[in-house]
Amino acid sequence: MLRLEDLMRKRIAETQQQATILGTALMALLVMSIATGALLLARSILGPLDALRKGADIVGAGNLEYRTGLATRDEIGDLSKAFERMTESLQQLTARARHTASYTRSLIEASLDRW
Repeated sequence: MLRLEDLMRKRIAETQQQATILGTALMALLVMSIATGALLLARSILGPLDALRKGADIVGAGNLEYRTGLATRDEIGDLSKAFERMTESLQQLTARARHTASYTRSLIEASLDRW
């Protein structure tokens, strides 16, 4: 009877060890899955944000022709569309300001020619 009891304890100990190993492996797999998901999420957010930042630098330097070309269907895409509209508005305002400056210059030159 003692032998059967020892065999049962040994079998229980082996089963507990296997369960511990399996649990540890599953936890490691879960952690790796979460880390991979976080990395993919970070890339999907940081890439477009970096493109918008670079676009802001380029437009801020005076290139009003620049477009980011981002077409995502999320908040970053909405931000990109707003950025494009802002750039187009700046382009139109700059063109109007140049036209007004040119017109004003021609009026001043014409009035000076009369003197």
